[in-house]
Amino acid sequence: MAITDPRFLDRDPLSGAVSYFYSDETGENYTIVRTEDIEPLLEMNQWARNQRHGRWGEMTHVASMPMSVWYDLKQKGILEDQTELTRWHNASENQVFRVRPGRV
Repeated sequence: MAITDPRFLDRDPLSGAVSYFYSDETGENYTIVRTEDIEPLLEMNQWARNQRHGRWGEMTHVASMPMSVWYDLKQKGILEDQTELTRWHNASENQVFRVRPGRV
């Protein structure tokens, strides 16, 4: 099955995410691919982690993440479960989204 050249679908002006449409030669099978450059967000998070911070408390800014990550957490039910959300924030693989050092 040969894949066609991608066709541009959309660019989100807020996130910069771009969507492309791919199909096979028959047009019976297709895929939509969404990509986004999160490097500026990760650099901003790193800068914020390096700033001086006061004590943790209620309503403390903990993380900044791309909407694609937020939607994934929402779909998995993690956003509605405070224990799971705290575990997600404290996981070392998610540190790039944290804007403060330490544990939540």
